[in-house]
Amino acid sequence: MCAVKGVSLQHVQYRKEGIIILWVLRKILILVLILLAGLALLIITLYLFKRGIPARYTAIPMAFMLLITGWAMIHNLWGFQAKRNWLLLLMGGVIFILEIWLVLEAYLVFRRKKPAEEGVP
Repeated sequence: MCAVKGVSLQHVQYRKEGIIILWVLRKILILVLILLAGLALLIITLYLFKRGIPARYTAIPMAFMLLITGWAMIHNLWGFQAKRNWLLLLMGGVIFILEIWLVLEAYLVFRRKKPAEEGVP
């Protein structure tokens, strides 16, 4: 009976550590999911813009989601730095840099050619 108890207590302890790790990563994971939704709206907005279809219906939610996600990531990065949580600071910093890069690339695509000039069927 004791051996069975010991095995189950070790299993419970391991599960608790895994849950704690996931609980710490939740701030990054939630922001990544929202960022993916914003980037999906960015792609749809680019597509509509290139086709000459009004894109304001996707551009407004896209801008809101990307701005709020960027602001939340900056807020989290300050918290990670204050708590000296270097792993989350590194992960969040890389994700934030990738977000800025993708938004700048999309801006360059918007600026490059107007929909009427390109002749997209």
